[in-house]
Amino acid sequence: MKKITIPEWFRTLPGNAYLNSTDLINLFGCKCVKNVTGFVNRGILPEPTIKCSRLTYYRKSNMWKVSEVREFIKNNREII
Repeated sequence: MKKITIPEWFRTLPGNAYLNSTDLINLFGCKCVKNVTGFVNRGILPEPTIKCSRLTYYRKSNMWKVSEVREFIKNNREII
């Protein structure tokens, strides 16, 4: 299991809040923001709760529910 340090800002979020891909990348300490789908496919990041169906003029992004991210961390990561 990969170790992860949970930051204070994540601990204080309510379970029904959502994170965007930039927040999730920062939380898990990944270096490349552009490869979120690759990280999800390899199991490094959890599946998004809300998947963007297509890109339009206004770029929509995938969103992750905090409670689901916490569950993923609990089951797949060693918390420091």
